[in-house]
Amino acid sequence: MKILSPLTSTEEVKPLVESGADEFYCGLLSKEWDKNYTRVGSQNKRYWESNHFHSFDDLKKAVKIAHSFEKPVFLTVNAQFYTKKQYPILVEELKKTIESGVDSLIIADPALLMNLKNLDLDIDFHISSIAAAFNSGAADFYKKLGASRIMLPRQITMNDVKQISKSNIQLEAFILNERCWNIDGLCTFNHGIESKNGEKHDGCSLPYQLMIVNNNPSKLNIMRNNRRIRKQVLLKSNSMCHNECGICSLYYFEKYNVCSVKIVGRGHPIEMKVKYVNYIKEAMNLLKNSKSFLEFQKKAQKLYSSYFNYSCNDINCYYSDLL
Repeated sequence: MKILSPLTSTEEVKPLVESGADEFYCGLLSKEWDKNYTRVGSQNKRYWESNHFHSFDDLKKAVKIAHSFEKPVFLTVNAQFYTKKQYPILVEELKKTIESGVDSLIIADPALLMNLKNLDLDIDFHISSIAAAFNSGAADFYKKLGASRIMLPRQITMNDVKQISKSNIQLEAFILNERCWNIDGLCTFNHGIESKNGEKHDGCSLPYQLMIVNNNPSKLNIMRNNRRIRKQVLLKSNSMCHNECGICSLYYFEKYNVCSVKIVGRGHPIEMKVKYVNYIKEAMNLLKNSKSFLEFQKKAQKLYSSYFNYSCNDINCYYSDLL
């Protein structure tokens, strides 16, 4: 099993490799794309400036360094939809990224996948979690379209992983950070809201309440109270739900031939990325010396507490069906 680490600068490659990263994924937001469509229209579903490379030269340098360590780099191109006008620019940019040496494109849109396949580009295609491949039928569908790997959705169960593994395609799974409760492929929230005072929010993290009121005073009071309660719950959950984790699942991932586990956090500082890779690497070493799932789970939960200073629970567990 390999560790897939986020990457946003050339300076990050060496320390992440030395920590144990086996593969890298990254995004590119060129000046031309930003000018035409803004970061809100990012072609890789990330909107903050710190989440991307911003030039083909920087990407090429990072790829060259990664390849010097024999580590591949995958580029995210996983927006769910591209307009007809965007395609010429997008294709030209992807050709430039391929020339820069990236090893694979991570794609969510089947139409884009089919278009790129028809261009006969010399590159592998990975399917993003945003494509929502929840079962073996979806896995077979993307395999027929030419994909070599599928990123499993966040809400997958271990039994789902077992069934999908029978499709004989490389599988990749989330292992750390940002366990969203919403399904990537169905979510319409914008993750790039910035308030007037400069604070940044994800749309799904803002307090909200939906209710048909019809000027009913009692329902208005309920709505106001629920808004206050939800805000308190969000504040509490945000303090608890950092570093959502799935390392206990490594035991079963190994049995079901999951080839790579993904650390989320492109915009995180390098110190945190190194810490994340060290954590997963140490968990993998514990797995080698564990004779049963329960033995490994006990060790893994202790490791989690030592790294992040709070105990494992079903809120911050990626695969809570294992608890």
